[in-house]
Amino acid sequence: MAFVTISGFKYLDADGNGRRASTLIKGSNPDVVLVLDRSGSTGDKFQGSTSVGDLNQDGSSNTILDAEISAAGSLHSSLLAQGFSSSKLGLVSFNGTAKTDFDGTTNQQGASGGYSFYDAAKTLQFTGGTNFTAALTEAQTLLNSWGSTQGNVIFLSDGVPGQNGTTVAQ
Repeated sequence: MAFVTISGFKYLDADGNGRRASTLIKGSNPDVVLVLDRSGSTGDKFQGSTSVGDLNQDGSSNTILDAEISAAGSLHSSLLAQGFSSSKLGLVSFNGTAKTDFDGTTNQQGASGGYSFYDAAKTLQFTGGTNFTAALTEAQTLLNSWGSTQGNVIFLSDGVPGQNGTTVAQ
């Protein structure tokens, strides 16, 4: 008796751009802001099954922040693979305050031969508290400065906000 395996995927072209729709990023030429938590607790060990190393060169391997930085690299690669090299890509990091660490396009190369977005993520260091409000406000400010009509915010945090961030998220 032979066993047959059938597999596949549902092709969904929700935005009509001729490519299979992503479940994460929306829009035909989407603007994307990645928001990363750099609070003190992101210095704790990452509990995932994959080793990510010491991506920010702080002497501590496989921290939660290292995993977030790895996710930034994966996001960047995914956007390029999906043909979004002309989309705007921003990086906002936060602890008790927030700041824009990268404001540019996905295809902008850095001086080290890598991409500036990923290079900016690798400079992040963990310290301080957790303020979702500041992070989300900074992401919105960045999208507004681009005049974005197809904005996407990807928010990564390991914690609970010290201030009223859930109201802003809603």
